[in-house]
Amino acid sequence: MKYLALLLLFPTLSFASMFTDCGEYTVKGVVRVGPANFAIIVNEKTQSESIINFPITESQKLGAYMDRSITAVVLLDKAFNGTVGLSEKIVSVTSRIPDPLNPKDTGFILTKKVDCKKI
Repeated sequence: MKYLALLLLFPTLSFASMFTDCGEYTVKGVVRVGPANFAIIVNEKTQSESIINFPITESQKLGAYMDRSITAVVLLDKAFNGTVGLSEKIVSVTSRIPDPLNPKDTGFILTKKVDCKKI
């Protein structure tokens, strides 16, 4: 029984440790309007929803993708505050067609590690 509990808890633990490394990430999500400007929402409307906010100058690159699914390469060089993060740079953005039958259709993939900045 305790092994079953560990198996149920494992996905939560693995997601929590996902953002221990700062770096350049390939992010698959949806562009939405955040409190101040455009943001990328990953795993939207789930318990593992994450929000990446951007400075105004960078968020302008997302305006053409409003309410659309995208794949973006972003620099996450600061630690996440729970499920909300701030990215200083968008390297690239492309539109994509979501696959609702694939549970790994959205998410984060670390492509290049960098040192974290102090907040």
